[in-house]
Amino acid sequence: MLMATILAWTAGAGLARADGGPIFFTKGIMVNVKPEDKPASGRVIKKMELIACPGEFEPFSLAIHGTADGGWMFEVSDLKATDARASIPASAVETALVWWQKTEGHLGKGARVTDFVLDPAGRGVAVTKGKTSWVWLTVHVPGEAKPGLYQGTFTLKGEKGQRVSLPLEVEVLPVKLGRVPGVQFCLLYPAAFGQYHNAATRAKRRPAARKLYLQLKNHGMTCIAPKGSDWPYKPGHFEGLAACVELAKEVGLTGPVIWYMSAMVNAVKGGEHFKHYDGKCDNWNEQRDLANLKEIVQAVQKLAREKNWPEIVFATIDEPGTQTENLRIRRLRLGTITPKTLKVVHELGARACATISEPVDNKHNRWRVREPDELRKLWDLSRPYCDIRIYAYGSPQGKTNLRAEKADCEKRGHEMWFYHNPAIMRRDRYCARLYFGLWGWKVGAQGLSAWTYPGGRTVQFELVREGIDDLKYLATIERLLKEKRGSEQARKAAEAFLARLKAAIKLNADGYIEDWAKTAAAVTAAAGQSAQAKNPDFAALKRRMADVVKSLLK
Repeated sequence: MLMATILAWTAGAGLARADGGPIFFTKGIMVNVKPEDKPASGRVIKKMELIACPGEFEPFSLAIHGTADGGWMFEVSDLKATDARASIPASAVETALVWWQKTEGHLGKGARVTDFVLDPAGRGVAVTKGKTSWVWLTVHVPGEAKPGLYQGTFTLKGEKGQRVSLPLEVEVLPVKLGRVPGVQFCLLYPAAFGQYHNAATRAKRRPAARKLYLQLKNHGMTCIAPKGSDWPYKPGHFEGLAACVELAKEVGLTGPVIWYMSAMVNAVKGGEHFKHYDGKCDNWNEQRDLANLKEIVQAVQKLAREKNWPEIVFATIDEPGTQTENLRIRRLRLGTITPKTLKVVHELGARACATISEPVDNKHNRWRVREPDELRKLWDLSRPYCDIRIYAYGSPQGKTNLRAEKADCEKRGHEMWFYHNPAIMRRDRYCARLYFGLWGWKVGAQGLSAWTYPGGRTVQFELVREGIDDLKYLATIERLLKEKRGSEQARKAAEAFLARLKAAIKLNADGYIEDWAKTAAAVTAAAGQSAQAKNPDFAALKRRMADVVKSLLK
């Protein structure tokens, strides 16, 4: 591996002398860099230019093409303001090698993914003649940074003392990006502490758990969604939940806690296929489990008040329409457990929650020809009580499409969230950015989530943050317009910009994007008021959003 080569060099085992410096080019952060890539596949650069707000993490994808074999170490200088009165320290610039690998996963094999993964521990790169290496730089602009242009250098230091430098410039805007009003972001079920962790185990796991939660926060998440923290239920014992919530508060994940606690009331998927699951519905006892649920909700609400926790939302069931072919389980979970558990929580003054997929799609409502729409009718039983509905992206369709479900949510005072697992667990870069950003803005989602933390710093995970930042920039523009900032001309131009963007996000009849790449190209072209470009240009979109913000602050 390249890192092994670097380590060998630093230990004194010399590499072949480089005959010349490498060529720097970029393909942008939305496109993968591969060893066989040539500079012509991207844009050869003489400078890295970024724009960001105080507190923002801003990435740059740098391709390094070797003109000779050789080992090079990374060096980053402080970035100094042009007036020399302020600086961004070199420690705020992370340099990471990018490798194609399988992540370790934190929830077992099911959570592992194969993707390009950032390795921030890398301190250099072994360059091969005719091959390209990928380096991902992330500048974390200090929250107190003053606006202006900051300049520094990224340098490769060769084994024979040669130095090849590339200027690095960051324009810091005069406004901070706050949270998006009324919208939460989370990854489903990455519980830092689970049901099998006693006090000693929790203490041992705490450093790794804190690192995980910091990763979530630093990538735009606002809340946590821990699963199975205190199964099996023991009255008065919520140590796992408490450990998760206290740690989340400590790192700044202060949004509502989506507590997936269905195992504690035997509401989990069951039958032969899920026989290994904890708290499966095969063990459901209505009288006992509803009584336990009432006791749990009351005890946790009291605990939350005493400890000043964020709101605890009780997710009593996950995907209740699963196992459509098993009539007994389907009717038990969707027709009995879902409405009755949600009702208990709702009537106790807490908010109830469920993930919803099969009950509102077309495929599973056509499964039984003699009973069309049976799942939709069973879902109707739960509508009054499901305060936060986390719909699978693409599932509300046909008779209950996204718009119809949204109207029902608004009528009942409920929140409409979504989850889309491919946005985090697969490698469609435009899906990651648009789902967590512009699509959520277009449809007015109140929560955007996915299953689950991929087990490492995948490029896909980095682009989730960029999508959330897009939404933050749009929310900032909307806030400045509401405050009537800027001149009348600037406000009209900003309103026209937002209208063009929204119009460029084409949705199908049910409310979803069908072609992420095509939509990305349309949106970024609309941002520049140009004809639709062949390749999406999110760097231009970012620059345009920044320009609109600046125009409203004059």
